[in-house]
Formats: sequence, structure tokens, C-alpha cells
Amino acid sequence: EAARYRDTIRALWRISRQRVSSTLQEDLDSETWQVLNRMQELFGLKTLPWRMDAFDISHMSGHETYGCCVVFEQGRPNPSLYRRFKIRTLQDGEIDDFASMRETVLRRYRHVLDKSEPMPQLTLIDGGPIQLEFALEALKELELELPLIALAEREELVFLPGRPNDPLRLGLDDPVLQLLQRSSHQPLRMHERPQNFRLIVFSRL
Repeated sequence: EAARYRDTIRALWRISRQRVSSTLQEDLDSETWQVLNRMQELFGLKTLPWRMDAFDISHMSGHETYGCCVVFEQGRPNPSLYRRFKIRTLQDGEIDDFASMRETVLRRYRHVLDKSEPMPQLTLIDGGPIQLEFALEALKELELELPLIALAEREELVFLPGRPNDPLRLGLDDPVLQLLQRSSHQPLRMHERPQNFRLIVFSRL
């Protein structure tokens, strides 16, 4: 019964997608299925997080700031959907990761809305409660509601909206934490090996 339920949901997901990717496999392994179910339970999601956007801020050459968005589908990275935004609201050499996060989230989902692209079932912010609040500000400006969490990597704490002093602490061997860690590390790899990814740099959005 559980397998039929899983396959039905997955079939509907495939039909609703607007892009075709080799990321999707014919069979979803039971381990990934369990991790997605556990994420839904932990973070109080209405649906399984088949698609997750992860945001991070990076600095290039000491004076250029970029906001990065990577996409995971069914627990696997989909490089064809990665996006990188050159931050425009800062002066040359100025560093403000909080404002940069707000701008990146704002531009990302403004574009998604304009193009009627699929929305994620979960959005991951690299950082703590302050970065999470700035991301929420961007969503409020767009009048958009999306499930949002933040991962503070040094402490490995997961922050949820409205709970700045009550984060989730997952075990280092927890598959959910390991998936979040892989997702939050992808933006860094975009800069380490940019030739391996098909990136679109949005400078006019």
C-alpha cells in the first residue's frame, strides 16, 4: 500500500514538472522516500519536499558578491536548474550577507512567479535566524508563502520561522541533516568547479 501511494505521488510530480532532467530515476529508493517523509514530519510540511531550493552567499575576488540558488529534486542535485545572482544593492567592496540573502531570494522568486515556474516544497537558507528573517522579508514583499528553514553549519542547528531561540539539533548521523548539508554545500561547489555546471547569471532581473 505504501509503495502504491509513493508511486502515485511521484507520478503526479513527474507530470507537474516543467523541465526534464536526468536527475529523476524510474525508481525512488526506499531510503530517499524515508528521508523525505521524515523531513515533512520534522519541518511540518504540507507535502513531501520533492523539490528543495537552497540559498547561499559567496564572495568572489574580495569585492564581488553573488547569491546562489541550487535545486535538489528527490534528494538529488539538479545542476541544470542552478542559478547565480550578482548582487546589485551593495557598493563595490561592501559586504552584507543579510541584505544579499534578501536580494537573492527576492530576485529568485520574482523570476519564478513571472515565468510561472514550479515552486519548491522546501527552501533552505544557509545561515542562522537572522538570514532566515531576511529571506522571510523577501517572501513577504512578494506576498508569497513558502516553507523556509535555515541551517547554521558550524553548530549544525536547524532554525524554523518564529523559533529563533529554539532550533532543532539533529544527530550528525541523521540522514535529514546529511541531505541538508549536501544541499548547503552545493553553492560553494558552483564556484570551485564552475565548468561542471550550467549556470545562468541573472544580472538584469
